[in-house]
Amino acid sequence: MEEFADHPGRYELFVGAANFSMRTGRVELAEQLFFNCLADSLDGQWSFNQIVRKYDNGADGYNAESNHLSTARYFLVSAQAYLKEKRGLTLIDAACGTGALASCLRSYADNLIGIELSSGMAEIARHNYDNMIIGDMCVALNELGPIADGVFCSGAAYYFHDLTPFLRGAAGALKPGGFLMFTDFAAPDDAKVMVTIDGTKRHCRSPVLLREIAAISGFVVEGFDFSISYGLPVRIWRFIRI
Repeated sequence: MEEFADHPGRYELFVGAANFSMRTGRVELAEQLFFNCLADSLDGQWSFNQIVRKYDNGADGYNAESNHLSTARYFLVSAQAYLKEKRGLTLIDAACGTGALASCLRSYADNLIGIELSSGMAEIARHNYDNMIIGDMCVALNELGPIADGVFCSGAAYYFHDLTPFLRGAAGALKPGGFLMFTDFAAPDDAKVMVTIDGTKRHCRSPVLLREIAAISGFVVEGFDFSISYGLPVRIWRFIRI
């Protein structure tokens, strides 16, 4: 497939190959294939208003889209394995969308908090949570103070070129020893931040950079799982608040 590495239409080819590799257990190969779908991040960030419009406009049909449901299911495989017999926790579902994680997380939480930027999505999800906060998750996490045992975030980190505000916000919302579990799309180790060349624009970070940001934000890295998010290979990271 090397002859297609610079082809202008390579995105669908390499995404399909990466997805097939993930499903057949060749996770390292999947990431290497996915790297052919990335370019230097030169075109700026998502704006606040762009994200709000995207999710407000798509709120009513969001739960019917198989890609969203399968992404939540893959994430919950890792979440359940990590939570195991834990009970009675205060958990935060950051960028909770319409609440796809909520019914599972409820099994482990006495207090389940949702944070969602889109008011349309939040209204659909509200009944699944003890408390729903509508707004920027980085700001909301900071304002909560250290109340949580765990923070989950499935699928939203790719909107940020710089993930530091999110990580610092999560650290501020966690008790010492609390955990953060979230998805992040990988870029090559020497690349820092790249962006997908087609489809939904996703910022992708090198694991080396992510570990550096985590350290300065107050976390130690516990590990990660390889998974699939929106048909793309992704890492589900686990950080512990120092």
